[in-house]
Amino acid sequence: MGLLQGRLLRRHVRGALWWVAATAGSWLAALAVFMLITTPLWQEGQPVWLVLAIGGLGGAAMALTAAGLIGAALVLLLAHRASPRPAGAGDDDVPDGPRP
Repeated sequence: MGLLQGRLLRRHVRGALWWVAATAGSWLAALAVFMLITTPLWQEGQPVWLVLAIGGLGGAAMALTAAGLIGAALVLLLAHRASPRPAGAGDDDVPDGPRP
């Protein structure tokens, strides 16, 4: 998904292709947080409610991690918006349109 978003963003800001790496890295970090929280807590024979609660805790931590990292990447990306891509800077298939 980050690849498609990066292709769209490059029409509007410089250096948008690093968005792919930023989103992939953010999701990897989020998955690591999920595993670090849930793996030691899940034990065989636990009641279903506890397994679900641990999964919910890990899922919430994963979502917060991904959202925080991707949000920070977006803030950095939009800081480059002040200097839009000059016309004719590669990507002949991408039309230069009005910038909001």
